[in-house]
This record gives sequence, structure tokens and C-alpha cells, in this order.
Amino acid sequence: MGRTLVANRLLAGSACGKRHRGRPLNSVVRHQAMSDFAALAVWALVAGVIAGVVVHWNVARQRRAKVMRWCLAFGFVAIAVIAIVAASGISIVPTRAMLGLAFVGLPAFVAGLTVLALGRVASRSAPGV
Repeated sequence: MGRTLVANRLLAGSACGKRHRGRPLNSVVRHQAMSDFAALAVWALVAGVIAGVVVHWNVARQRRAKVMRWCLAFGFVAIAVIAIVAASGISIVPTRAMLGLAFVGLPAFVAGLTVLALGRVASRSAPGV
């Protein structure tokens, strides 16, 4: 299936001799989006684990459960929204709102999991339990 003249011009530049920078090919955009996603995943892991450890050691036990539930709920909602948008195929390039949601939501989810894991490890190693 061929591209239209408009699509060719947008992808490759103008045919009248002027040099225009056209839009990049989908494979280039997809590769950039995947490398951005990998960087976001690394950010979520590092920031989430650090935040989870800080919460575990600096928040009282009674409030720790509430913070953990909030982190898990907010992170789950962020992951669900991102998955729905990605599955619907709305756009290859994420919007600022989606990046902001992922930038905050993914580390929150990882932090909640970290607090949960550290809480379980601490309860097992506590004397008299």
C-alpha cells in the first residue's frame, strides 16, 4: 500500500528542492519511545525503592499502612491508565500528562511494594512473633 503525496512530503521533505525537515519515520519514533520507557522504568525502580525505604524507617507503624495503601492505589491507577492508553493506540509519542502520571505513579507503586516487603521482613524478624 503506497503513501499519499502529503505523507511522502511530511516524511521526506518537500519535492520542490527546498530542504525541509520532515517528520521522522514511525520506527525512529517507536525506538525513541521505547528508550524513554526504559529510562522511566529505571527511574521508577530507583526512586521507588529509595522512597519506600525512607517511608519504612521514618513513618510510624500506624501511619505506614495508610501510606503504603495510598502508594499502591495511586500507582495501580497510574499503571492502569497508562495501559489503557497504550492498548488503545491513541499515540506513539506519550503526552506530557502521561509522562507526568508515569513519573509520579510508577515510583509510588514501587515505593508501596517496598514498604510492604520491608514490613513483612520486619514482622518476621521481630522477637516474640
